[in-house]
Amino acid sequence: MPAMHILGIKINPFWFNRSGELLRFPHLTLDTTHLGTWGLDPVQVYGTLKDRVVHVHLSNFDGLEHRSPADGLLNLSGFLSFLGAGGYKGAVSIECDPEALDAGNEQLCLEALKRALSFCRAHLSSSSLRPES
Repeated sequence: MPAMHILGIKINPFWFNRSGELLRFPHLTLDTTHLGTWGLDPVQVYGTLKDRVVHVHLSNFDGLEHRSPADGLLNLSGFLSFLGAGGYKGAVSIECDPEALDAGNEQLCLEALKRALSFCRAHLSSSSLRPES
């Protein structure tokens, strides 16, 4: 889960975010923007938990959560390449805030979704993993 801030202090109200607690779960969803709120590198976290990760919620972080994959501070191109090269077989979902996709405008939203899908396809290095169109 993402970091929460109270009076500018980063806090962790979720017991399962604590070190070692995630190892209790046999299957995990890795959310890249949540990692970004903690300042964590998705490649490093995935490397630790890869045997348990069955689903990736892919979005970027730039101080705001759930930005389009190409727009933010996280190295999602490197992360996708790492997933593809490692033969990841789980699901990858683009999970963006409606504002990040210009959801108020159908044409702009469609263009933003196509751009996100193109970003994913361009950076996955394994032909065994392709996002659905």
